[in-house]
Amino acid sequence: DNKKIPATGVAESAKNFSRQGSRYVFLHTARQLIPDDIDEISRRYSTIKQPTLLIWGDKDRIIPRRYGHRLQKDLPNSRLEILPNVGHMTQEEAPEKVLSLIRDFMQ
Repeated sequence: DNKKIPATGVAESAKNFSRQGSRYVFLHTARQLIPDDIDEISRRYSTIKQPTLLIWGDKDRIIPRRYGHRLQKDLPNSRLEILPNVGHMTQEEAPEKVLSLIRDFMQ
């Protein structure tokens, strides 16, 4: 939804992605986000006892909602909040709602 992120943010991102080599850097960075030992890390989620807040947009096309549900199941003391009509950038698309959820969670 174009109304949720300021035009200046979209313009800045477009400028950054149009630079020579930016696609390579983006893909290289994205590949680094998933470590080689992700399966081992995932198996240890059940040992995390710290309360965890998961905030997901129901329109996230980058990391589908099913991963949020899986994380909620795997993290024993977690809470999943799914924001309606919000994509991947929850903190930019719905900053007031995200802030409210975090404040609530921290109480």
